[in-house]
Amino acid sequence: MFAVRGRRSALYTTVEILFVLGLAGYRWRGKSIRNVILLGSLGVVIAVCALVFMLLRIAPVIQAGYNSASIAQRAEAANKLVKQGNALALATAATRQNAQTRTFVLAFLSNVLDASFNKTPALGRDALGLMQSTIPSVIDPYKDRFFSEEDLVDQQFGFGYGDQANSILTGGATDFGFAGMILYPLLLVVLARVIYGLASILLKPLPLLIVTLALVQIFMQTEVILSGYFADLRNAIFFGLIIQLFLFFPRLRFGQQQIHPQGRFNV
Repeated sequence: MFAVRGRRSALYTTVEILFVLGLAGYRWRGKSIRNVILLGSLGVVIAVCALVFMLLRIAPVIQAGYNSASIAQRAEAANKLVKQGNALALATAATRQNAQTRTFVLAFLSNVLDASFNKTPALGRDALGLMQSTIPSVIDPYKDRFFSEEDLVDQQFGFGYGDQANSILTGGATDFGFAGMILYPLLLVVLARVIYGLASILLKPLPLLIVTLALVQIFMQTEVILSGYFADLRNAIFFGLIIQLFLFFPRLRFGQQQIHPQGRFNV
């Protein structure tokens, strides 16, 4: 699941696992060997997920020359690279190159913000388009599945971007310039606060904890497009409600069976 979600998702979840361990009373002192095993295991998870994610990302391009593909198509293309024996080398090289060119890149944000001072911003079209993309196809089968912030930026400001370092800041700058860049993160905080307030009223402690941890992970994210925030907020509510539903099921308890001298079972 992390490999499909991306490298950052694995990293953020690992940080949150350590956070939850602390809340659960895990003591770090005096357990050096156990701590090394724990941190080493989490490090292996991050490394494996990063390589698998990159392999799924580049496999369709290498095999068929296109980047737009479903998870099944990406897995099939990646499987071919694995059979050829060069999957690990390609994924490692691509990950190293991507980390050098995409880590904390602010050029896209800077150019979009600069262009918003000279041309009319998108005035909310980016947020609405990305919000629509997170609506399940069962509900909205005619939604624009190929909406892209970069394509909108190209159209609005006359650029020629491909895949860029999107964030809530670039989304705000695309829609409303400098004001949007400041306003969008604040609106996300307000929205998350409203969701948490409703969850604290409607949900029991366990599902509320799940929603809270989901909100914590949302605010750890750096390079994620607006639709990522919308989807995570949607999923937080969805899974919280599912857990709440399971808590209403009757609890089945089975005691130990005892045999009476007469041979009858007593539970």
